Amino acid sequence: MTDYLEIAQEAPRYLYIDYIRMRMDEGYDLSNSVYLFPRDLQSAHNELVLQRESAKLDKRIKEAEETYADIKRRYRKTAKMYSFESDGYLIRPAKCAGEIVMEGRLMHHCVGGNNYLEKHAKGKSFILLMRKKEKPEEPYVTIEIKDKEIVQWYEAYDKKPHEDEIQPWLDGYIKYLEGKKNGRTRNKVSADI
Repeated sequence: MTDYLEIAQEAPRYLYIDYIRMRMDEGYDLSNSVYLFPRDLQSAHNELVLQRESAKLDKRIKEAEETYADIKRRYRKTAKMYSFESDGYLIRPAKCAGEIVMEGRLMHHCVGGNNYLEKHAKGKSFILLMRKKEKPEEPYVTIEIKDKEIVQWYEAYDKKPHEDEIQPWLDGYIKYLEGKKNGRTRNKVSADI
């Protein structure tokens, strides 16, 4: 049986505390060890976030998809410019407005707001999703990029706990983009990542 200390060592404490708070708010019986100590805390947390906000989220996504339909229409072109994978990570632009909204909700930051959606839809800056290659659908790092310059990047809760690892990778990514622009790179990139 897992205990709190083991969970706290495996995942950031704020994630576990947020997970327990949501379970309590929804009226779950926390004497049930399945709820109290989930096998995959991140997945259980994400599932609760979606469950709690399902109706509100569905409405928000529908509105965003209608208002910012250009994001989906321009995806292939944007993916050709910005998609990349290396060293166990991949990076790609958001496929649609709904994906940007979901990224903000799951990562607990403001990227799903209209400001970011509008900039992405108009091509002023783009929201890129960095993932671990073995978990391509699980949010890891959210990036705002303008041309070949990273404006900002954050992990969950507007934090950077893995900055020592992520920043050098992103620096290499920018060099890749600059080389690609000048025709000096041969890295394999797929628009369907």
